[in-house]
Amino acid sequence: MKRILLLISFCLATVAAGKAQELTLEYNLGYGTFRMSDLKDVMAEVNPPLTYLKLTDNFPAHFTHQAKVGYAFNPTHQAGIALDLMNTVGNKGVADYSGSYDFTLRTKGIRLGGYYRFFMTSKANRIRPYGQLTAGVVFNNGKMSEELRIGGLSVGDDHFSMKGLNTFVEPAIGCQIRLWEGLALNINAGYELDLTKKFNETPKRFPDMHPDWSGFRVQGGLIYYLPLHK
Repeated sequence: MKRILLLISFCLATVAAGKAQELTLEYNLGYGTFRMSDLKDVMAEVNPPLTYLKLTDNFPAHFTHQAKVGYAFNPTHQAGIALDLMNTVGNKGVADYSGSYDFTLRTKGIRLGGYYRFFMTSKANRIRPYGQLTAGVVFNNGKMSEELRIGGLSVGDDHFSMKGLNTFVEPAIGCQIRLWEGLALNINAGYELDLTKKFNETPKRFPDMHPDWSGFRVQGGLIYYLPLHK
């Protein structure tokens, strides 16, 4: 955790100490896979007297949203802050003429980190490949719900809310394509690796349940450039 915070601080300090040349505002729509091995184990263990439950969702890949604010402090170096929104769900249940049973475990993550980006070509090039490293924390928000309905009426339900904090690093490669002077297209691909994983207030029935957002990420979006020096 301390190393992650130090890396974020270093990125921001480098920006502040350098002579910023450009402010960048960036939005990316992405698609990510999520390991979630502990949560998948929980879904496999859920087996009330109804032994014919159907697994309908097992923490599938899902869309992600990302916003970035960055500074270019020389022609090939950029650093800044990134905010990502992620979510996925596990669901298991059964329904027939007499009633239904549903077990749902929904997990959301707000990812906050610092990023450093190194361009492999000069600013004069329209197409600029780059390498990137992002590191920071994921604020986890989980909700577990269980409901039994008979004849259309709820005869039993249970709900838990869980929070926790993960730390992560994500190396990536990408490319920016200038559309015109102040706007560029961005694409990149990387892999998030969660170093620590935590759900606080985990129900005692699943004491070792931790969210793991590790997985592949692909993104595409737009970057707006705002020069800071004439």
